[in-house]
Parts: sequence; structure tokens; C-alpha cells
Amino acid sequence: MTATLAGVSSLSTVLRVYNSSGTQLAIAGPNVSTTITLNVTAGTYYLSAGSNNDALTGSFTLSVTHREKVSTTWQQGVNGYTGGSDTFLSGSSPTSNFSTWTMNQIDYTSASLQEQSLLQFKNLFGSGASQIPFGSEVVTATLTIYITNGGNRVNLHRMLAPWTDTATWNSLTSGIQTNGVEAVATPDVQTATSVPTGWLSLD
Repeated sequence: MTATLAGVSSLSTVLRVYNSSGTQLAIAGPNVSTTITLNVTAGTYYLSAGSNNDALTGSFTLSVTHREKVSTTWQQGVNGYTGGSDTFLSGSSPTSNFSTWTMNQIDYTSASLQEQSLLQFKNLFGSGASQIPFGSEVVTATLTIYITNGGNRVNLHRMLAPWTDTATWNSLTSGIQTNGVEAVATPDVQTATSVPTGWLSLD
């Protein structure tokens, strides 16, 4: 929920938000802020808006925006979703494509002998069923994968260069470089030092 006041400075206007028990949750006004943004659970809330100076005359405008929190899950081939694709690149098999494999591999022996996984979800935003409407605020996002063979820490870097699941180690010029051009240099997500076998959720 976002509440915004116009006319705050000229009228010394103050806006307060209370819960159903009468506890003040937030305040906006001169020298504070003109906007209150709250993540709230289901329930009853009260807005109080007025001037701190009874001698002032004029008007102010209060606008309130409420956005419903919705959770959506995407998995390739489930509930009609077809926008996911993945593959992995192998320095030891530089011309091979692995997009039809049922499992991706990640490994590091040296700069030229490593395996890098690529994963993407397309068409998440739009007006269609199960899509995120344009203009929505994404509060959290979680990637859930299953680890069949545990190992050392894994870093996830957001891709900057386009790719398709037909890619190979050679077609992407010695795999992906985390150089700020092909992929961001700093990992968006980093796992623990040791990754065990089983389900892994990454936020």
C-alpha cells in the first residue's frame, strides 16, 4: 500500500496510518516525507490526514494505491509455460551442445576446463495468464533446483549478452566471461561454501 499527500508544505499536512488496534504504523508530513509505503497483511487499517495548523486554509489531496500480493511459479512444460530454456557449456567438449540433456553440469578444473550452466525464463511479463502485469513490483524471486551431485560453492551471474540453448563453449568464445560485458562481474547470488545433494532454493 502506498499513500501520498499533495499540499503538505503549504498546509502543514500530516498523514498517519494505524492498524485495527489503533497503533500508529507510519507518519508522513513536513520534514518527514510526503509518501508512506507499507507492506501489510490482510486486515483493517485507518488513514488519518489533516493539518497541524488550524489557522491555515486550503486543500490537500490524498491518493492511495493498493497492490495485491500474488505468488506465481514457472516451470518449463508445466501449466502451459514454454519460455524456459537451459544448457551447459563444456571446455572439454567445446563444440558439443547439451540442450537436450536432462541435467546441467557445473564444474571448474581450470579456466579452459570448466562447465558453465545457462538458464533463462522468458515471457514472464505481460497481460497473459500467469504473467506478471507490467508496472508490478517484484518483492522476492526464488530459483529452486535439484542438486544430484553436491560440491563447492556456485556463483550465479546475470547474463548481459544474448544466448540460445544451441550455444556451445566455442560459439560463445571460450564460454561465458564474467567481465561486465557477457555477464555481470559480481554474482547476483552465491551459495554456501559447500552445496549438498538435494533441493536448493536461491533468492
